Amino acid sequence: MSKLPIRIRRHNLLVAKIARLKAAREAAIKTIVRVETSLPKFERELARRERGVPERAVADDLVASMREPVVQPLSPAVLAEAKATADEPDIPDFLVRQAAPPPALVDPAERKREKSRVRIEKLKAKQRGDTKRMPLQGKAAIEAIRAR
Repeated sequence: MSKLPIRIRRHNLLVAKIARLKAAREAAIKTIVRVETSLPKFERELARRERGVPERAVADDLVASMREPVVQPLSPAVLAEAKATADEPDIPDFLVRQAAPPPALVDPAERKREKSRVRIEKLKAKQRGDTKRMPLQGKAAIEAIRAR
């Protein structure tokens, strides 16, 4: 690396310092603008909340009424009707869940033959190049389905 003359080095230092100071000034201006635009909004909200605050006694009554739920006992007529209709099914028969049938047990020899058949089919498809061939589209696909 060649050593630059002192005059050029000082010039470069001054340019860098000016760039840093301008960036700091822009950041400060940005902060001031953000504060100036959000301050009136919060002042308006504070004024609105101060106008809408109820007096302490009214607020205490509201809180007390919220804490004490009023529960009234059911009348004997309603209880009797509920007991009389309790044995009626609410759920239709077709919606009642039933036990699932046990899964069909597959013969191990049959399962082994099926796996072997699938494996051989895959090997033949690789040999023919079917796994790398573009799938059929449109009329060709419909003809291939019908040919099966």
